[in-house]
Amino acid sequence: MGALKVIPPLTITDSRLTSSNVAETDYAAWSSGTTYSLGQRVIVVSTHKVYESLQNSNLNKDPTLASNATWWIEVSPTNRWKMFDISNTTQTTNANSIVVTITPGQVVNSVSLMNLEGISIRVKVTDPLEGVVYDKTVSLNNNGTINNWHNYFFSPISKKKSVVITDMPSYGTAIIEITVT
Repeated sequence: MGALKVIPPLTITDSRLTSSNVAETDYAAWSSGTTYSLGQRVIVVSTHKVYESLQNSNLNKDPTLASNATWWIEVSPTNRWKMFDISNTTQTTNANSIVVTITPGQVVNSVSLMNLEGISIRVKVTDPLEGVVYDKTVSLNNNGTINNWHNYFFSPISKKKSVVITDMPSYGTAIIEITVT
């Protein structure tokens, strides 16, 4: 019988996401001096959110303020931050690969990646003193149904949609680099 493993979530903040190759340029940044029309979208980089104007003549109404809820609606996190929200139905997209570096500031020995589309996942853990202490690549090809020659030639290629890695070493000062290709 298998053991149940619970991976507690780690809130990713600006200080923990130390690098990303995904630009945060979904839309123009909100500006208090710009008049927005109905349906126009903006981003607020400080909150990493996309907002949509609910009215025409929308001038100097900060989308992040609850008092301006009749002027703006929050649409989603920005593309860079979608992978870190609490929903597993949103996806960060980027041509060729997504590479993020996370400095958790605490022991992290497991990673769960969900709603994936790609070829492979690489997780590399680097300790400032000991160097690279973990480096694992997982293919997203799901070959579980390829168990005979007929299936090899005629079964559709299927992909894994999630990967859970639970064998990372416990380092409190490690940096975690995740690459989705």
